[in-house]
Amino acid sequence: MKKITRVICVMAFCLVAMTGMSNVSYAATVGDSLSEPESGWERIDDSNSIVVGTGDLASSLSDTSGYTYNSTCRQSQNIGDTITFQFYGSKFRLSGCTNNNHSDNIQVAVDGVINGYFSQNTTSVIAKRIDYEVLNLELSYHTVTITLMTNAWYVFDSIDISENGNKAILEITMTNGNIKEYDFAIDELNYFLIWYDNRSEGIGKAYYCIIKKNNIKPFLNRKEYLSFDKISSFEVKDYNE
Repeated sequence: MKKITRVICVMAFCLVAMTGMSNVSYAATVGDSLSEPESGWERIDDSNSIVVGTGDLASSLSDTSGYTYNSTCRQSQNIGDTITFQFYGSKFRLSGCTNNNHSDNIQVAVDGVINGYFSQNTTSVIAKRIDYEVLNLELSYHTVTITLMTNAWYVFDSIDISENGNKAILEITMTNGNIKEYDFAIDELNYFLIWYDNRSEGIGKAYYCIIKKNNIKPFLNRKEYLSFDKISSFEVKDYNE
């Protein structure tokens, strides 16, 4: 057994309620409007490829009003539509847009277990609001699924993830006993973990391509292809550069 260590905001309604946020000196919490991630957090836009949606949440939509992060978001008012993403870390935040016609019952599951619910139904409109946060996960690889439970609007804008170090050493033990070591940025690590998890479910390519960054000359580039069935286990070691 292999082992791992370790929408458009309804446009007319999405007005920003975040005066003075650039000078905030306290830690943000659920209900706050946060235009940029706090120190130690990384923001992932709804249009990022790690975000997978179903139904009307499957597509990222352009928001020319500029009230959403990176001017995009996803929206739905269909029961059962979902957002799923995977990440390596111990904390995450979900951000969206609230209004009086938005859902008051949105479910969050972490690693297949229901973690809680949140509401986007408020009397006043808040854009880029922290809807939900989990701050006490094991430092590991996690899957988060958000499910709309009512026929009312849900607006998904972005995810904030605790960085836990901006780089990581990925140490892979092959089935022949050889050990390979790679120095990855956190984004690169997440791409590898997503590929590995999907391949464990029989989805995606049987190999993963790693682009080498050292000793390239005289070649244009160097690529290493790792075969899934040759990986015995791997370990992740976070650090800050």
